[in-house]
Amino acid sequence: MKKIRMIFIIIVFAALALPGLFILIVPDKSYSENENRYLQTRPKFSVDKIFSGELQQELTDYFSDQFVKRDFWTATATKVKKAAGYDDIGGVFLGKDHYYFEKIEDSDISATRYNQNLNFVKQFLKKHEDLDSAVMIVPSPGTVLSDKLPQGAMLYNSDGMYKQAETILKGNGFIDIRPELKAASGDYIYYRTDHHWTAQGAYIGYQQYCKKKGLNVKDFDSFQAAAVTKDFYGTLYSKALDSAAIPDTIELPQNLPSVSVEYNGKEYDSIYDDSKLETKDKYAVFFGGNYGEVVINTSAGTGKRLMVVKDSFANSMIPYLLEDYDQIIMVDMRYYRGSLSKDIRENKITDILVLYEMSNFAEDGNLYKLNTFE
Repeated sequence: MKKIRMIFIIIVFAALALPGLFILIVPDKSYSENENRYLQTRPKFSVDKIFSGELQQELTDYFSDQFVKRDFWTATATKVKKAAGYDDIGGVFLGKDHYYFEKIEDSDISATRYNQNLNFVKQFLKKHEDLDSAVMIVPSPGTVLSDKLPQGAMLYNSDGMYKQAETILKGNGFIDIRPELKAASGDYIYYRTDHHWTAQGAYIGYQQYCKKKGLNVKDFDSFQAAAVTKDFYGTLYSKALDSAAIPDTIELPQNLPSVSVEYNGKEYDSIYDDSKLETKDKYAVFFGGNYGEVVINTSAGTGKRLMVVKDSFANSMIPYLLEDYDQIIMVDMRYYRGSLSKDIRENKITDILVLYEMSNFAEDGNLYKLNTFE
């Protein structure tokens, strides 16, 4: 009996210890292609980190990120939870019609930071009030496709946040596109497995932007959007790894003018990077991903130049605007290290568009840089 008990203890100990030993022995993975993010590698010890609590957090993230066969165990856990009736898995709501929605509640939104970001934008646009400006904050998919949320699912108070934005940014060309997106909620305007909007969703953004600015609106069909992949599994799928997921289709507008595009010190003749269609992060087909600054030169001959302060939602809307501006400069404040005011002066910018998805905008910690350099 004692021998059996000892064998049982050894088995349990091995089951608990071996994953940890594997983590210490196997080389760290620095990047997860499935999750499209950098992983926590082995932390460096320091006294300051210990007392600040930073080391403990890094160790927690390290063991979580480097856990052996992490994707396998995540997928297995999803199957078990679904069988038990759960529809909230890994921070993702499993919605109707195979839609996934990021679980973002009021507690996930910093009211202070959101208010600060609105005022950072207001201050920036005030500084450049001689330019024609617009602000578009795109609603999160779950706040538009609310009928596809699982029963009882609660998201953050987006209505209150839009009301606050309209109040603070009054007179700065604020564009509320919620009514138009909700009217088209029966169409394919957001991806099922990803948090971005589709070619159709981005077109609605383009449509409302043009109406606000008095620009000619081209029909969606005139852009001749065509499917370039039907095998896109986005970031929300990566969090849940649900075997029942249906892959998304990415469509790209094809009838576009010739352009030259500059980013990362190189020049390209297309806004699309087809090589990204062979990777997990297929949404990066737009411009190859996100960069501090992307400069697009066209032959539109309109005499207008647009600066777009943006997140990745803008990447799929910009193709529709190529015939409306001689130059479009896209700036992502997460990676931008220059002076916006200097860029505006030197490039003779005539128009500014601030374009973010709502939850991204609310939590962005870089918008203070809009006003830090002259």
